Amino acid sequence: MDHYFVGPLEEKVGEIQALGPYDVISMTHVIEHLPDPVQILRRCSALLAAQGMVFVSAPFRPAGWSPSASFELWKQWNLNHTPAHLQYFNRRSMERCALRSGLRLAKYEPDEDAFVAWLKPW
Repeated sequence: MDHYFVGPLEEKVGEIQALGPYDVISMTHVIEHLPDPVQILRRCSALLAAQGMVFVSAPFRPAGWSPSASFELWKQWNLNHTPAHLQYFNRRSMERCALRSGLRLAKYEPDEDAFVAWLKPW
């Protein structure tokens, strides 16, 4: 059964915990808005079933960008929503965030300007 929660996390914690453990927790274009993504992923980790996973998708970088490219590409990127987007992740930073959360990065797939990641318990 699917459950969908909208609203401030602190108001939903009891309801979320009561329905756990979860096989899948999806954070589709959410993590980039969080001031402390490690804290939220720790909470997610505690709610997962033993074989569960956290699915994350988020903006990655402008299509065609490389470290040697001009910063102008970032300024013109349609997913550059600073200050609404507080974080941008690449594979390495997503892996470190997962590790600090008690999870492991099981899969990471960058697309042109976004990525998807599967985080699993150890």
